[in-house]
Amino acid sequence: MTERLAFVDHKQKVKESGIAGKVFVPKGKDPKFCFDEDQPYIDLKEAVEGDKVNWILNDGSPVPYRLDFEKECFFDKESRTFHGKILWPVTFRGAYQWDIVLAFKKSFEVMHVGIIHERKERVVDEALLKDKTAEEIIRLRYPFDGAWKLTWKNFEDEENTAKVTIRNNQFQQGRYLFNLNMSNPKKVFFRWPLDPVTADVTSGGNLRKKPMGPEIGEVVSWKTKHPAFPEGFKWERETFGEMPVQGTLHFGVGGNEYIERSVKEVVSVPNDTDIDVTGHETDFGESSNLLEYEDSETVSETDFGESLNFLEYQDDEAPDLMASAELTFNSILDGVQFHHRSILQS
Repeated sequence: MTERLAFVDHKQKVKESGIAGKVFVPKGKDPKFCFDEDQPYIDLKEAVEGDKVNWILNDGSPVPYRLDFEKECFFDKESRTFHGKILWPVTFRGAYQWDIVLAFKKSFEVMHVGIIHERKERVVDEALLKDKTAEEIIRLRYPFDGAWKLTWKNFEDEENTAKVTIRNNQFQQGRYLFNLNMSNPKKVFFRWPLDPVTADVTSGGNLRKKPMGPEIGEVVSWKTKHPAFPEGFKWERETFGEMPVQGTLHFGVGGNEYIERSVKEVVSVPNDTDIDVTGHETDFGESSNLLEYEDSETVSETDFGESLNFLEYQDDEAPDLMASAELTFNSILDGVQFHHRSILQS
């Protein structure tokens, strides 16, 4: 505890730090990090315009071109790390918030590495959490997590069945994630990722009446205009979920650093730019990007400390990202596991 308090003492306002007035630009079309002295923000314009199909909020509206960091963001001069959070106006890929830690070289010419934690737990009133067991808190934050039996009838009136597994308030079909929207606890719904069609709960899934979700054996009925389900469909609960693996987005190591530009010189770095790379190569591949997903069953589940080991460098300049990340993620670390995804050039 003493170590963490000493670390916190090194906090600076962005305008007092070495990143003030700088913009860090990726090689591809991922977001730019802009450290305006008065209001740091993320510039998403090029990323959104380069892929309007995927850069959409969960209600189908486009992602805004600019997202400001919340006012409590800060720079830690000892570790050379920026800490901030972004609140999405509507959930993005199921996340209502991004917690972000970014690390820089001594020269501040390169943003060495970064990590983004996508916050997807259901936001509930603190009064609901009072005096609850650990298992009950998991059910409150992830009320639909677990295994379900899916049934529906096709156009020939034939009954079909399948399995659906919910983790971290979302489920996966092929390469696409379907995110449950629980902002209105009485009207839970989800949206097809590449289609404006939604599925809406009609019975059995009112979280106002049952904040921890349906019990095992209970049925949730859904209605939708999707042509594959002319009469809607039903979910019958088979199991409850455990604490889900948390998704984190990593970037920087292996040739994907962000290069510094002044606020007046926000120009994308060409894909063929020769960038000096230090540290270890990662083995997360070179084809994935921020908008690609992985099935959590195919990813090794490690604790948070282990998941950051690949960010330790053979470089005297390297910030201690593991220690600094605890400053941002500590409140949600207990019992939580993380898996990796990489932000690489699109």
